[in-house]
Amino acid sequence: MKKTGANSTIILIVAWLAYTSVYIGRLNLSVASPMMEMAGVINKDQIGYLSSLFFFVYAIGRIFNGYIGDKVEPKFILGVGLMLSALSNLGMGFMLPVSFMFVIWGINGYAQSTMWGPAMRVVTEAYEDPKKRTRAAMILSTSIGAGGIIGIAAATAVSGFGAAAVFFVPGCIMLIISAMVLLVLPRTKRSVEVQQLSPFKLALNKDILKIVFPALAHGAIKDNLNLWMVTYFVESYNTDVSASAPFVFMIPTATLIGRMVYPLLYRLCKYSDKWSVVISFVICAASLVPIIFFKLPMALCCLLLCFTALSVSMINVAFLAIYPLRFQATNNVSMASGLIDFVTYMGSAIGSFVFGIVISAFGFNIMYIIWIVISAVSALIMLFNKKPRPLVVD
Repeated sequence: MKKTGANSTIILIVAWLAYTSVYIGRLNLSVASPMMEMAGVINKDQIGYLSSLFFFVYAIGRIFNGYIGDKVEPKFILGVGLMLSALSNLGMGFMLPVSFMFVIWGINGYAQSTMWGPAMRVVTEAYEDPKKRTRAAMILSTSIGAGGIIGIAAATAVSGFGAAAVFFVPGCIMLIISAMVLLVLPRTKRSVEVQQLSPFKLALNKDILKIVFPALAHGAIKDNLNLWMVTYFVESYNTDVSASAPFVFMIPTATLIGRMVYPLLYRLCKYSDKWSVVISFVICAASLVPIIFFKLPMALCCLLLCFTALSVSMINVAFLAIYPLRFQATNNVSMASGLIDFVTYMGSAIGSFVFGIVISAFGFNIMYIIWIVISAVSALIMLFNKKPRPLVVD
């Protein structure tokens, strides 16, 4: 396919749809889990373990697939990975015994770990002009926030047909889009030959090590917020999935807004990713405090949780889009992003495992207290880090 403006736009649209659909086949678990629990298919501990397994496999996969993505045709990896994720969702819809669900959802975690790198590579190689390439990459990144909204909305829309439909419908959508990827996206032939730091040396770099705990912390909050919110509203306010849907829908919307407003915060912080992260962690902790001490109306509680989602979304942009740019001189931007993403999803995995147990034993407030503590500690760690050289991005 010749790289005309129109063709480049088509490539961007298809890649955007592909990565948006990733979240349709991930966040549906949060909508299905309370229904599965009420039906006696699974309990809270097992939901936590299931989500933890997904994030653990995803985190490990990000390391290996980040390397493979530079060596193998990205169109093939993106299309096949999406197809495997689709089949995993269809498998979940059969409501098999829990042991089979763990295998299937683990496969889904690995499949989804293959896709971000190839999607970025397909899009950036479609644009020869550096400014257009950067703009296209920023547009592609919005698929994460948009996918969160569409994923929750799609799952909620079909939840009236039962938990099985919450997996079957996303699976079918993802199959269609995977076929689109394989049929529409062009092949790439770029060879990557750069002098880089080795993965081992990069992992021990002081600029990576000093954000390990904050990256873990924001991962533990970000993905568990999506996982547990449906259950939280259903149990805390004695409502059902359909009635809580408008409130739950606001949280991924706040996530998307966070990604859109981060450039403004970044400029206000004089292009300092350090200060933008500190401020975001403070907002995260402050938004959770009233939920701990007061029995709030459902709408107000949801609004505060939206500020939580918005703040961790801004932290995610800082860690995965801005922070890795400091490694551009050694051509390690992609690898640095992969390592930080690995740490982030390890936080998600550990959090899902721990919070499933904590919620079952002590309730949701203890989970929120843990979020406040790790946010405060992370803000202090970032605050006392040596100030890095600001990176100006127009």
